[in-house]
Amino acid sequence: MTSTTMTKLLFKFATPKKRLSLSRYFPAGTSYFYAYPAGEDSGFLNKVSPKVEELVAARTLSCAGEDVSVVKFAATHSSVVGKDLIKTLGIPQLPAKQVIVLPEKIDANLAGTSRNKAIKEALLKRVRPGSLVMAQPYTDNSIAHMYQIPAQLSTWINDKNNMDQYIDPKNLPKRQAVYIDGEQFGAYHNEIKLPCVVKVTSSSSGDGVYICRTEQDMEHAMDELRDIKSTIFVEQYIEAKKNYGIHFGIPYDHTKPIDLIGVNEQLTTKDGEFMGGIIETVALPTELLPLEGYLLDEVLPKIRDMGWYGVGCFDVLCDDQDRLYLIDANFRVTGMSAYHFLISNGVIKKPLLSFGGEFVGNREQFEEALFPYASKNSRTRMVQMIALTRYGDTWSFNAALSFENHLQLKSRAWALLRQGIKSPALEHLIK
Repeated sequence: MTSTTMTKLLFKFATPKKRLSLSRYFPAGTSYFYAYPAGEDSGFLNKVSPKVEELVAARTLSCAGEDVSVVKFAATHSSVVGKDLIKTLGIPQLPAKQVIVLPEKIDANLAGTSRNKAIKEALLKRVRPGSLVMAQPYTDNSIAHMYQIPAQLSTWINDKNNMDQYIDPKNLPKRQAVYIDGEQFGAYHNEIKLPCVVKVTSSSSGDGVYICRTEQDMEHAMDELRDIKSTIFVEQYIEAKKNYGIHFGIPYDHTKPIDLIGVNEQLTTKDGEFMGGIIETVALPTELLPLEGYLLDEVLPKIRDMGWYGVGCFDVLCDDQDRLYLIDANFRVTGMSAYHFLISNGVIKKPLLSFGGEFVGNREQFEEALFPYASKNSRTRMVQMIALTRYGDTWSFNAALSFENHLQLKSRAWALLRQGIKSPALEHLIK
């Protein structure tokens, strides 16, 4: 089957009449847990805060489908947030039988190794052995029997250091050096030519990535990575005009074709940390078309042959000469996955901006600030929330902001910020 045929099948499939969800890519009975184990307990460097992790895990409620259950934290449960509030805001939910809620004691105040220990104990008690799929799995033997896909495969395939095993080096940034850990990197960092990008190979969401343009940047990277036990490499700095995410799906059923689910532009900090994304089109932009056949016909079949299946994303930089560089591979649900599924199913419309936000105030103040923009009954609705938590008077959420053009996007970002919402993505847009 050619890549063109596959793409036609995808866009025929990704319509409201045929719902696209995690249930297409995982077998019935799967328990999906979108989580980031703290520190390096999963073999990955993760600096995601507990509050953010709670929202992250809840995103998959909106795209699980009929056959996949979701593991989530108690902080996003209706008993904490309010069932009526979830209904008014139209936050996607699943039937109770498809939701596995972790104990309330695992909250934003529990961090580090204690958090990891409590989560593993809860998973062992609440999830059926052999059904668990984790975005980044714990790698210790005590929980190995719980996984559907071996933890060693998930770890290997998400390690940036292995990308050249399934991607042609011409499609990757040139590598300057590789170090076995932070100590070795610190000893030899003076030999590195600037500008460059320093990366912890087993990391995600921009954690452990440092764009070094000056000696001060390099000194900062060295200080931050001094105690890291994972491999660190240094690669060329690319002046990118666009930063894309190409999302894909590999069904567990080998009779089903591999899909390209969607594409978005990435919003990142100056150091590459993910803030949000903009989805304006379903089809690949012209500059990305050279990757279509390559990914569908060469790269992703190799991944399937390794025994992996599910959804993921390649981060791609496009420079001013339209040269394309695959800079990261995320073999897991990402911060944009749910929005692509919701668009394909006609729940929300493109174009949109995904963003995280925080509001401080009591419930009455929260409703006054957000309902005109986020209530499903509002005539001026422009925000679709997909996850919400509450700690006292602090409300945190993940959402999509709809817009028609970039001038309106900026105007709507201003409107939300004026309501007292704090959001790095919205603040980035108005600079």
